[in-house]
Amino acid sequence: MNEAALTRIAISIRLGALLTRLAQSDWKILVLDDMLISLDMSNRMIISKIILEDTDLADFQKIILTHDRGFFNILKSKTDATEWEYLEFCKDEKKIDSKPNVKINKTELEKAKEFLEHSEFDVCANYLRKEAEKILKQYLNKELNGEFEALSNLINQAKNQVESERLTRFNKLFQKGTLPLEKLLGDFESDATLIPVEKGQLRTLKTHLINFLISQSQQEIKISEKLDELKSIKDRILNPGSHNTSMPYYEQELKDAIQIIEQLYALLNVAP
Repeated sequence: MNEAALTRIAISIRLGALLTRLAQSDWKILVLDDMLISLDMSNRMIISKIILEDTDLADFQKIILTHDRGFFNILKSKTDATEWEYLEFCKDEKKIDSKPNVKINKTELEKAKEFLEHSEFDVCANYLRKEAEKILKQYLNKELNGEFEALSNLINQAKNQVESERLTRFNKLFQKGTLPLEKLLGDFESDATLIPVEKGQLRTLKTHLINFLISQSQQEIKISEKLDELKSIKDRILNPGSHNTSMPYYEQELKDAIQIIEQLYALLNVAP
């Protein structure tokens, strides 16, 4: 067997032993020290899902250590910041006896807010751009540390995906077998050619369709508007923040940019 297969078996045995051992303790701590490093990302996420969500492990305090920043970022996006602490350990390897420097890991948005408070507007804009890229990559299911893509391309892809998802949900409403859908255009309740079951199905479909058009059009409009606003601040604020330019930064514009990014988190349903 290769190392990845052996790792999966070892983890299975270890978790099984953890749950079936005779000796019980009030101290339930599960420490994973880069034990997933030999697995590809799909297998890492499967095992991580078990560790994070399995009810048998709910009482354990989990400590996950990794050198892989990409994996760290994915785990961070899959966990609740109110229940987890995210720490970075850094050490000067040239100083053998030096203690590691431990600091709280902050999101780009948190860093942007701090730099804004200290009037470091260009740095704030740069971190806001990174946060915007992260949001869109999560929504598009792209690797957070994957190939570089221009923010404008990510915005356009997100708008296309919003439209695609809307059309998919819309089409599913009409996958109702052999219903005479053209009857929706008239007074089908008074149509003598329809049997009661068909009228009931058309009534239900009409209700679902109206609710879809109301909720989805409003949601889609909001998302589209925020993506357009993001594109606008990209050209006005985020792009100059990453390049050598004399363009001034205005505090209120940066505050507006932060608000747009926070709203996109909720609208696109991605985790900070």
